[in-house]
Amino acid sequence: MTQRVIKSPHENLADAIEHVEDGEPVLLEYDGKPLAAIISITDLKLLEAYIEQLEDRIDREEAAKNLAEIAREGTVPYDVVRRELHLDSE
Repeated sequence: MTQRVIKSPHENLADAIEHVEDGEPVLLEYDGKPLAAIISITDLKLLEAYIEQLEDRIDREEAAKNLAEIAREGTVPYDVVRRELHLDSE
């Protein structure tokens, strides 16, 4: 990855974009701190796909934990919940 130190956020943008066009991510640093990264559209799409896959995996794991808890502890019937919350219209 190329690293560029810039004096203002607008400096060297064209140079950074040229490196990205060559397939090389560019890290922009300002005032001694990382400011931003510029990546290609291809890399962005890949990153988005990985994030989506990770979120799906996390959701599946959470659902499996919830189903295991239900199997262990059971559920509360709807009419009991309504009664406990005083939602019955008698």
